[in-house]
Amino acid sequence: MKIVQLLAPTLLCAVLAGCASVEQAAAERDKIESEPLPQAVADLGYEVEAPVEQVVDWNLYNWQAVDQHAVIIWVDAFHPYLFTLRQDCPALDFAQTIGVSSTASVVTHMDSIVVP
Repeated sequence: MKIVQLLAPTLLCAVLAGCASVEQAAAERDKIESEPLPQAVADLGYEVEAPVEQVVDWNLYNWQAVDQHAVIIWVDAFHPYLFTLRQDCPALDFAQTIGVSSTASVVTHMDSIVVP
């Protein structure tokens, strides 16, 4: 699993994104899934930074699926990370919750994203 820190969008962008209709969200999801990952992340309002080896002070605050092989996880309200999965996970698009295999306060590339 590859982990990359993202720059968070402004609060205004987050509020406006929350107002999108279901149809707009479905159209946006289809567009994102047909694009390369960096462009898909940019379309969500984020900028990809350099990869990191681990996430310290781990806490699953919030998450958003990007596509079948990537998910953005916030460790708090201001620190999103892009997790790239080793293999596709079709269930990620429909998941209500996710988990992480780490039981410590650090997540590394050896841990797994769990989709029930």
